[in-house]
Amino acid sequence: MTGDVFINEGDTLVVQPGAKVYFDGKGVWSFIVKGSFLSLGTQEKPIYFTVPTATKTDALGADVTKDPAYSGLWGGILGETTFKNIIIKWTHLEFGGGTVVTSPVSFIANGGKAYVVSSANSDGIVVMEDSWIYGSVDDPMRPFGGKYNVMRNTFEKCGFTGGEAWNVKGGTVGNFAYNLVIGSATNGPKASNNGQKPGQPQTNVLFYNNTIVHSGYRRTADGRAARSILRKAQEVRIITT
Repeated sequence: MTGDVFINEGDTLVVQPGAKVYFDGKGVWSFIVKGSFLSLGTQEKPIYFTVPTATKTDALGADVTKDPAYSGLWGGILGETTFKNIIIKWTHLEFGGGTVVTSPVSFIANGGKAYVVSSANSDGIVVMEDSWIYGSVDDPMRPFGGKYNVMRNTFEKCGFTGGEAWNVKGGTVGNFAYNLVIGSATNGPKASNNGQKPGQPQTNVLFYNNTIVHSGYRRTADGRAARSILRKAQEVRIITT
């Protein structure tokens, strides 16, 4: 990708199992979803959204200020106020959440962070299951309303000096369960009714059976130098019967 991709109202973009979507790392490009976006990986054929020139730096004692996990090398999958569905399964989302210059959506300001998965339609549906988010500058997922089901995912190295794995705002309903959060700058999940708009439901979400490791504190950029997360956790699956 060398620019933003727009999915118009009434249109659906399907990413097939085993696909690899490469960002050039030269701009904060995003998928702007006004219709529907489906990333349908499988356990045998996962999908990757990544920057091929970026290398994961998980060595103990590495300089975190140079860690590409916090560089925001692309934007996110952003559901506009008209989007219908964002479905993400068995998908790796790596090195995203960068800062936009001119925002391509109505709910992020110019010069603001493009969260890796975000939306602003209380009637829209977002499903993310059995997937991985590796790296983000701020929150990897921030719903500004919508119906969310977030299950059995791994969130690793999310938030440089602050950030939650799932930072819910007003108008959002849904579930966050059986997820692994490792190395989140602040909380794992966080919910509030902040920003609720007229006609939107109050925030109503269920959090259960999540595992949160080495997370839960804010820090300055230079106060994080001793911290490093082994990439081994990237492949951890939480299985229930």
